[in-house]
Amino acid sequence: MQFTNVFTTSPACSPSRTALATGVFQTTLGAHHMRYSKELMPTLPPVVKTLPQLMGERGYYTGNIKGFGGTGKDDWQFKTSKKSWDTHFMANS
Repeated sequence: MQFTNVFTTSPACSPSRTALATGVFQTTLGAHHMRYSKELMPTLPPVVKTLPQLMGERGYYTGNIKGFGGTGKDDWQFKTSKKSWDTHFMANS
């Protein structure tokens, strides 16, 4: 899918992915810096669901496929034990 008109909530990639993954401004989550160490990353509030979690609840199988435009990693700026992508490898899809 190609988007021709895109707006972002941050000029940096990881904070933008955080907003996309949660639907919440990264500044609201305290996740607006480009890189956090694991101990400084904010914990995702229990009421916030991630995009892969929401899609999975609706029957979709999600992935960030390494080598097919994806990086194979989450790289969000928050800590969570919630569902990530279903797969990171094409062989698993």
